[in-house]
Amino acid sequence: MTLRLAALVLAGGLAAGCTAAKPANQAPPPKSVAADLLDAQSRVVAHARVTPRGADSVAIAIDATDLLAPGPHGVHIHAVGRCDPPAFTTAGPHLNPGARKHGLENPEGPHAGDMPNLEGTHAVLVAAATMQQIADSDGSAIVIHATKDDQATDPSGSSGARVACGVISPPVPKKPSNP
Repeated sequence: MTLRLAALVLAGGLAAGCTAAKPANQAPPPKSVAADLLDAQSRVVAHARVTPRGADSVAIAIDATDLLAPGPHGVHIHAVGRCDPPAFTTAGPHLNPGARKHGLENPEGPHAGDMPNLEGTHAVLVAAATMQQIADSDGSAIVIHATKDDQATDPSGSSGARVACGVISPPVPKKPSNP
């Protein structure tokens, strides 16, 4: 069954605390990036596309395969663009440049990388992260957790083990062909 979930994190007051200034020599962030999310056996369990939503958030479209266990899963943007199986701990903590607490329902939160739970095979989730934060010098990763995120418990919403991970990387520019 396909379920379309649309959620918006109102970044209003959060954006000022989490948006980093762009150094003069830094390239502009990409318009859209994609990632394949792999499980510990290196099987693709989901595809994701990250697209800016204004200056203060990103939309992440996730298409999950039948290899992902049914039921709700916590899903977050993690701070490091690295996904070494089996535990995917190399992705680091949630993206949290504003030093906030975890959870969309936490009065001291959320992290920039916090999102609603992933349910079904297709979802559009919105995070208070910016493309500049995601495409920083060490990249970022999208991580799917084993169980539902409670949206309040710091640091990860009691969402269980990391079961899939995908590096968010900007598209590689095509080299001009030689005539």
